[in-house]
Amino acid sequence: MDELAQEFEIGDSVLVTQGVRHPDLDQDLSGWQGRVFEIETGGTFEQLIGVEWDSITLRDMPEAFIETADEAGIDWTRAYLLPDALQPTRPRDSEEDATVAAMQLSELYETAGYADEEDEDEITAQLDRIEMLLADADSDEAELEQWAAHLSQALVFPFAADVAYYQERGPLQEGDTVSVSGISLVDEEHGLIVSVKHRGNSLDFPLSQLEPMDETSANFQLVDDYIVWFENRHYD
Repeated sequence: MDELAQEFEIGDSVLVTQGVRHPDLDQDLSGWQGRVFEIETGGTFEQLIGVEWDSITLRDMPEAFIETADEAGIDWTRAYLLPDALQPTRPRDSEEDATVAAMQLSELYETAGYADEEDEDEITAQLDRIEMLLADADSDEAELEQWAAHLSQALVFPFAADVAYYQERGPLQEGDTVSVSGISLVDEEHGLIVSVKHRGNSLDFPLSQLEPMDETSANFQLVDDYIVWFENRHYD
């Protein structure tokens, strides 16, 4: 077991060996490449290696595979494989490249796996903005701090926003309208927390759960860029 545990380490670049198929879907993974993000031990198998695919593998994925994975609720950006299904290799991109590719493909396949030329141009422009903003950040924490600094200056406060997602509990529910007055804190798990007012009550609430009401405003694009980044964050 110890020897197996030392065979791969978090962050190692790995290549899938010939003849290996996806554990849940009928897809040949031969030659797919990625990075180890997790090593599981103690389950049904002695060890499973969690691999996040690199940008080249992501962009070369068959469209049908992505659509089938989406329909089945399976994360197509990663897979868990046995150690003997993998071999060490050299990286051919950066982790940031892989994150950007995953974000772009997630947007492209958001509606039944298809996007027209105008949609693709908008997505490309959005990903370019995000990549430029975070170019000098070297960690998730640094990226989050960069977002906080950027949005504190760029957003025009106060602005009206709707709670855009179902809330399991709490004073705010999907569809509620709030007034956002500023960024109150940065939380590693929940991202940027903003100060809002709802029916006279002051609350703190995740920015990622809000949508500015004025879709023509600069605030709408700024918050949407942040949400796209936040929802596609990859943790080791």
